[in-house]
Amino acid sequence: MKEQKVFGVNDIYKTYEQSEWVCYMFGCGGVNGFVWRPAKGKHPNWFWRKMQYLLLGNRWVKEGE
Repeated sequence: MKEQKVFGVNDIYKTYEQSEWVCYMFGCGGVNGFVWRPAKGKHPNWFWRKMQYLLLGNRWVKEGE
């Protein structure tokens, strides 16, 4: 896991390498909704992605395809 430290006034932020999977939350397609990209290797499996789509309208897309 690649770790980068960004120093602010009194804060330290850790950033991690991002996954190729993107979640467009609540059926908005990223236009007016939320877009979330998990850390690499932390995306949900096929079952959870399908259930989130059926119940909440969250659409998971693998970028680069």
